[in-house]
Amino acid sequence: VEERPATMRLLSTHDTKRSADVRARLAVLSQDPGRWVRAAWRLQALAAPHRSAAGPTPAHEHLAWQTAVGAWPIDAERLGDYLVKAAREGKEATTWLAPDTGYEEALRRYAQALTGDPALVAAIDAIVAEVAAAGRATSLAMVLVTACGPGVPDVYQGDETWSHTLVDPDNRRDVDHAALAAVTAAVQPPAIPERAAEVWQQAATGAVKTWVWRRVLEVRASRPASFGPGAAYRACWARGPRSAHVLGFRRGDDVLAVVGPPGARRRAHTPPRGGGGAPPPGGAGGRRGERRTCGAAGGVTTAAGSARPGARCSAPHRPTGRGRAPRSRCPRGPGGT
Repeated sequence: VEERPATMRLLSTHDTKRSADVRARLAVLSQDPGRWVRAAWRLQALAAPHRSAAGPTPAHEHLAWQTAVGAWPIDAERLGDYLVKAAREGKEATTWLAPDTGYEEALRRYAQALTGDPALVAAIDAIVAEVAAAGRATSLAMVLVTACGPGVPDVYQGDETWSHTLVDPDNRRDVDHAALAAVTAAVQPPAIPERAAEVWQQAATGAVKTWVWRRVLEVRASRPASFGPGAAYRACWARGPRSAHVLGFRRGDDVLAVVGPPGARRRAHTPPRGGGGAPPPGGAGGRRGERRTCGAAGGVTTAAGSARPGARCSAPHRPTGRGRAPRSRCPRGPGGT
């Protein structure tokens, strides 16, 4: 923030082993380890006929399941290429300098089984169905944090819509500009907050991710001073039973970015000038600015507008000056509440 305020910020690159959307789906699994343990036991049992003395090792089996779930739907060639590359780089069963062709063929056969055996396909379909919506919400939260945080946001080729890609050869594929143009056309202006629920209904097409990017970039373009190298970047804290699952921060004096858990109740508000954070119960007490909402399920929101001068943190402390508490005096941390 201080040394490189204009640095590039991005979620995926040409060398990303798993794209942001793949990682988001797996992040959901990590929040419910019990569910994944049950799924892994089932996949292990169903895949037994496809396991041989040649391979794969248990570690590579587990990698194959995680990768398949994260990038699903995926074909045998893509999955096999990924597993062979990962195994070579792991240097345990095969390497780039001394490839074990027998082991690598076993990996490719296993990839064919995961994507071709009806029982395994049905099992993976069921896992993905349980986490897909939450994975999309997590992806949107990642977009908002990346696009609103300090620095210059960058979108890797084709990543403005869903991109469940893996490292080579996925990350070097040609971009389908026609498909992206069709998605972009579906989210043409006005990209207003009231359309969030409507766009979320098209989540499977990737339109909602494009909509979030468009909405955030509109806010950035309309309020450049709030996102420039010298703009404020202050943490905010939520209150309530799910506050531990909410991330919020202020940019400048008039933009608040908030992401919350999937299905959380969302509310946009104008942050008090001189202190970040949620308003006290009953509202912020000042006049509300224009709401800037940048998402749907998952509580992906930005609020932008003017605030009442002199508003202060709701935490108990002794105010100074014009009702503003110095950050070091606020018991709840930098920025207030």
